[in-house]
Amino acid sequence: MLLLTALLVGAAFVAYGWAIAEAPRMLDSNSVRQASPDARLSAHHNARLLVTSLGGAIVVAIGLLYTARNYRLANRGQVTDRFTKALERLDSTKAHIRIGGVHALARVLQDSPSHHNDTVDVLIAFLRDRSAPSPGSADQPPEDLPQELPEDVQATVTALAYRPRRRAAERAGLDLHDLRLDHLHAPYGRLQNSDFSGCRLREARLHRAMLDYAELSRADLRGAELNRSSLKHATLHLALIDHADLFAVSLSGADLSMSSLTGANVSHALLLDACLSECRLNGAYLSFSDLQLANLTRADLSHARLNRCRLHNANLSFASLRQAEARDSHFDGANMAHISAAKANFGFSRLNQAVLESADLRDARLVGAQMRRVDLGKADLRGAALIGADLAGANLSGADIRGADLRMARLCDAGGKNPVEGLDANDLATARTDHSTRLPPRLQAGADERW
Repeated sequence: MLLLTALLVGAAFVAYGWAIAEAPRMLDSNSVRQASPDARLSAHHNARLLVTSLGGAIVVAIGLLYTARNYRLANRGQVTDRFTKALERLDSTKAHIRIGGVHALARVLQDSPSHHNDTVDVLIAFLRDRSAPSPGSADQPPEDLPQELPEDVQATVTALAYRPRRRAAERAGLDLHDLRLDHLHAPYGRLQNSDFSGCRLREARLHRAMLDYAELSRADLRGAELNRSSLKHATLHLALIDHADLFAVSLSGADLSMSSLTGANVSHALLLDACLSECRLNGAYLSFSDLQLANLTRADLSHARLNRCRLHNANLSFASLRQAEARDSHFDGANMAHISAAKANFGFSRLNQAVLESADLRDARLVGAQMRRVDLGKADLRGAALIGADLAGANLSGADIRGADLRMARLCDAGGKNPVEGLDANDLATARTDHSTRLPPRLQAGADERW
């Protein structure tokens, strides 16, 4: 190798000397021949000077490349040394030394892309070693768990949550499953694709965090702050999210099946095409949320507030909306078959072409509701308030409307067009009507006799 290098250097010197010697001959011979002797001498000098300068520039460039290589090697060695010393600090029995080690690793993470995955792996291992296991684990009984998050654990989570963006270098999301991370503070954190399954995150502060595609199945998020966070396509199956703050959260395409959101604030949320089947939302505040195409089959929405929500084409079959508030909401095209909505308030809501077959709407308030072409077959409407409701073209076959208030209701369009179906004079006689009720011609005669 040394011999080859010596030969190459010798060849370079020979070529360089030849170029200096032959530089004058490379000039235009006609121009040089016609010039005066002084001009020819000056031209030859300039040619040799140009070659000499070019050679010097090449030598300088090679020196710079060699210096840069040495700098990279020295920097890599320094980073490795910093990495090793930080690892030694993590094993200390003193909290402040461990915190210093975590901060040192965070700086390595920021400064060295080549150490990115190694540093993340070490921080996760340290976090798993220092964090108490979740109560479901047999490693430690629940009564021995601390209430507040240790400072070194918080520092570790901070380093991971705000790590630099290196999508090409990073292998996968963070694996933090089954950890106890109560009172975690990581607002604006980058936690996409991370695994928090089985984690205990009570009262965690994660507002405006990025949690898209995160795994949060069986996670305990009771009382957590997740307002304005992004959880698109996240999995929260069987998660406990009671009394959490999810104001303006984005949960489009998320899986919240069989989760519990009792008393949670989910107002102004985006839940397009989300799965909330068998979800407990009793007492939850969902007003102004967008739940179009959402799956709410068998969900418990009793006492929930759904005012001014958008639920176009949502599936609420077999859901419970007992005493729920859903005023001025949009249920157009929704599947609400077999729902239990006794004493619910749907005042001034839109339920056009919705399916409410076999629905329990006893004593429900549907004042001013738009229910054109709605399917109310076999529905229980006893005592329901349908004052001013638009029922043109609705299907009431087999529906029980005893005691229902149909004053000012429209059971057909002007001129008797689009009359309700499945309703006869005997059914109508059990409901409350007056001259303000717009009836189809076939039912008008009998009603005039009663009035």
